[in-house]
Amino acid sequence: MKYIIVGIYHTYIDAHLAMGMLEDANISCVLKDENTVSIYPGITNAVGGIKLMVAEAQKERAIEILASTENETAAERICPDCGSSNIECITATQKNASWLSAIAHAVLGSGSDDSICKMYHCLDCGNEFE
Repeated sequence: MKYIIVGIYHTYIDAHLAMGMLEDANISCVLKDENTVSIYPGITNAVGGIKLMVAEAQKERAIEILASTENETAAERICPDCGSSNIECITATQKNASWLSAIAHAVLGSGSDDSICKMYHCLDCGNEFE
């Protein structure tokens, strides 16, 4: 059975949530590079993230399920000032204490999820909100 990539994730939590939705719909799927990214988060970009792979015959259905979930999540995020859903996530990382810790963080990773969205920015009115 041939598997193809339908999603790429930077954390094992997001990857497992997506995989769980597909498994609930009886779609055969596997995660590629999950262990590598989980053990060495600093090399996530080097390996291309955690790849959610599904059986080729179930590709279209899997993409539909993932897209509908993403659309539902995006609809929940609206600007409190103008009501627009045209927003982007602003990731906030902690300020490094020194240049040495900045280099260590860049090379080794922090071991935490830096991609968690801390703030949102409305692209229509410029408002920033949590």
